[in-house]
Amino acid sequence: MNDASLLAASVQKVQAAKKGVNLPNSLQDAAISDVIVENVVDKVTQEVILDDDGTPISTAFSILGVPFSSLKVDQIRMLCSKWNLKKYRGVSRDKLCLVIAQNQQLMVVYAAQAVTVKDKKMELQASKFRLLNVVFSEDFFERVLKMNDKKQKDELDAGKAGNNQRLWSSISDEYNDSLNDEVYGVFAFVEDEQIAEFAETIDIRNYVKLDWMKATTWFKAIVTDYELATTWFTKSGQHEPNFYNFCKKKPTTYYYRLYAESRPNSHKAFSVVLDDRIFSESTTDQKKDGKHRGPSTTSPLKRKEAVMTRVADSMTDKLVSTKKLQDRRTEKIQVRRDMRMEKLQLEQNIASYVMNVCSLPDTAGGNSAREVMQTMIQSNSARIEEIKNWFDNDPSPVETP
Repeated sequence: MNDASLLAASVQKVQAAKKGVNLPNSLQDAAISDVIVENVVDKVTQEVILDDDGTPISTAFSILGVPFSSLKVDQIRMLCSKWNLKKYRGVSRDKLCLVIAQNQQLMVVYAAQAVTVKDKKMELQASKFRLLNVVFSEDFFERVLKMNDKKQKDELDAGKAGNNQRLWSSISDEYNDSLNDEVYGVFAFVEDEQIAEFAETIDIRNYVKLDWMKATTWFKAIVTDYELATTWFTKSGQHEPNFYNFCKKKPTTYYYRLYAESRPNSHKAFSVVLDDRIFSESTTDQKKDGKHRGPSTTSPLKRKEAVMTRVADSMTDKLVSTKKLQDRRTEKIQVRRDMRMEKLQLEQNIASYVMNVCSLPDTAGGNSAREVMQTMIQSNSARIEEIKNWFDNDPSPVETP
């Protein structure tokens, strides 16, 4: 906005104040969601007008029982300003109502999309809780513990021993059966404060279907997440006693911990799933290309612990770097906030100067005061332009690498 348009906007505010234009008391706290819209109808044919896509064009009809036709144009503009709408200045009443209707419809669409995304996320969380309920159930727990033991001949002949397909197929079948909701569709450990909080927002009866491969992949991921959280938790010592703070906002990591603590040595047995060679190969398969593979000098658990330690050290460095970056962004946000406040104060000063200029008498003293105020208006306008240029050239803290 240049100096001329800025002055024009300030004059418009002053003139509106002189006219005594204010919103009715009933609309002081009105929101755009309170607007009632209706389709635009051709005045001659009385047919609904469509846009280029064949969608009916809507316009704002009333708000909280007050028809827009009964409001002054300046009052409608005040509502647009209150709702932070764009492209409403200097347009007619009809166009203002179209702008309001379009913005309200967009808000409804965005809200619906946000709800859909949230529902899908909650459904995935519920599915992983349900999977853990099945794995740790009396029907499967012991079998999962022994999934890497020596396989029977019929399993080897069927070719399903290496990937434990038979076991995980049974698990996925039980998981997918809605008749098992009373068993697997409820939370365990509801006496735990954190789990009780999860139970208030997550319904385990709403879940996605899984095949055996997906069930295996999810379980491996949960075990991996738990290993990493445990490494961080151990490194923290007594500085942070709440384990959930190390779960990276993954509720199932915390849920798995409670199950693992309730079943001594279960995690030690489950953790071998992190080693793909052990998880995907039969324990009787000791040959490859006709050559015998000798035993490894390091156990899978030791190798896994070394890998997890390296990962934790790497993430510690990343955390420190992220903290420094966040501090810089916080400082930049404060600078931007100060600049906005200065710009707002300058705009208020200009409006005050304009009002005073309009009220000065046409005398020598009045003309002298008018020149001083015009100088102040130009000075403040120049500073506002500098601030705007600064915002244009300075990237948002969110976009700062």
